[in-house]
Amino acid sequence: MGSNIPRQETFFYKAKWSAEVDSVLLSVIVWAKNMGRWSGSVIPIAILQEVIESIQSETGVSFSWLELYERYQFLEQCFHAFKLVWQTRGVYWNMQSNMVISPNSAWLAMLFGMEDVKKEENTKVVVIYDTTVLIYRPRPRRGIGPSSPCGEASDSVSSLLAENFATT
Repeated sequence: MGSNIPRQETFFYKAKWSAEVDSVLLSVIVWAKNMGRWSGSVIPIAILQEVIESIQSETGVSFSWLELYERYQFLEQCFHAFKLVWQTRGVYWNMQSNMVISPNSAWLAMLFGMEDVKKEENTKVVVIYDTTVLIYRPRPRRGIGPSSPCGEASDSVSSLLAENFATT
């Protein structure tokens, strides 16, 4: 199955995007952040202008600051997706092959949520049954009036519930 997976470049690098462009983009952003030039998660346009100049001088490719910011957001989404996969039990990152390695059970669990099966902790079962007797029976249609009582009510359902809940 592993040999059928396309290389990373298929997903990340199209048109003028390349690994070199991403490297310059991230290097300048990390450098500026480490130098205390900005904080938070929104990159200032001035920093993106520096990235534009660096990419232009190192690769000869031009970008707008909006293109770079959208690329930064895309890489951030990829990071969060990778982190989610990597934190899955049984999954690990092989640095030599640059691949995520996982047993089939982990892939199935991610696809179908097999690890999210609800497990009941309390195994006590409450049995509810009805032993009530009909209290009122309608009169025949000949006369109009209230129904007459024809039996007694059983409170076994409510007493059974009270007993079961009192023991839990």
